[in-house]
Amino acid sequence: MLALVYGLYFFHVWPFNQNVSTVRFLEDKYCHVEDAQSQAICDCIVSRASADLSKRFTEEELIEINEDRLKSAYSLQKSLLAVRESAEKCLEEKKQKEAWGQFTADLATLDNNFLGQVGDLINQGVDHLKEEWDSRKTEKLEIDAKY
Repeated sequence: MLALVYGLYFFHVWPFNQNVSTVRFLEDKYCHVEDAQSQAICDCIVSRASADLSKRFTEEELIEINEDRLKSAYSLQKSLLAVRESAEKCLEEKKQKEAWGQFTADLATLDNNFLGQVGDLINQGVDHLKEEWDSRKTEKLEIDAKY
């Protein structure tokens, strides 16, 4: 079952046909709506994460990262950790403190659980995933070096 889910995600088959771990996706979700909580999430979280990523990566690197679902999810997660304190302060100033919890609940699927599941598949002897995982370790270290 896990291999099926990974296959659907990796090959962008419904329900995984959209990469939800890019700033563009988050801007579409939170920045183009009228409600106060979404606007606070846009201003305090999405904008800060976007600025953080732009500070750490070149435009070319960001394009490459956003084309790769695992790299974009991991980079976004690292960026959110980097901006969390200032984002929470901003949300509190806008009287939207609970918005951080809502935002993180929305993005719960981007947690390390997915990377852990890939690791579990490797342990089950899936050769293709072993090769994929090995190549991802280097990419993960490159992203970690930016933080």
